[in-house]
Amino acid sequence: NLTTGGIEFEPVKNLTFRLNMTYKALKAADATRFSLAYFDELGNIENQVKQYETQYVVDYTPKRRTVNHGVERLEVDWNYPRLLFSYTQGLKGVFDSDFDYDKLQLYYRQPILIGGFGRFTSTFEAGKIFGHVPLGLMGVIPGNQSWFGIENTFNNMNYYEFMADEYVSLHLEHNFGGRLFSRIPG
Repeated sequence: NLTTGGIEFEPVKNLTFRLNMTYKALKAADATRFSLAYFDELGNIENQVKQYETQYVVDYTPKRRTVNHGVERLEVDWNYPRLLFSYTQGLKGVFDSDFDYDKLQLYYRQPILIGGFGRFTSTFEAGKIFGHVPLGLMGVIPGNQSWFGIENTFNNMNYYEFMADEYVSLHLEHNFGGRLFSRIPG
């Protein structure tokens, strides 16, 4: 069960501030295969996590070009850097929430055009949760079980295979734009 609401404003072009409020109730669909149970403060086993969070996000995308206006905007290309900072606060007691914690996340993506040799993109992401949280509230390391590459995921890793309360990741990708393989016949 997930309920969320938020507000976003852009006081300067390509600088966005966002405030999100989220309430979620997490319970395993099949506790015999994947359990979200945890011990509460009294040592009792709880099978459901109820949590309210407030999230503050600053998203800066210099040199981003868009067409149209408002929520109908479309990005012209992906040749701009992106810096995103997020602070999330879990508040115990609000709507019967179970945990107090703070979560910080930093995301930076930088594409670099390399002349006729395509585009090199580096993505750096780091995050940390301060406080004790159960498995259901930890950060999911994004796995990818499909045959296709998905940006900023780890290939051949199962969904929910790894969870973490702190992480650092670096993804490096170079797209030659057909410079090599479009010249090989067949």
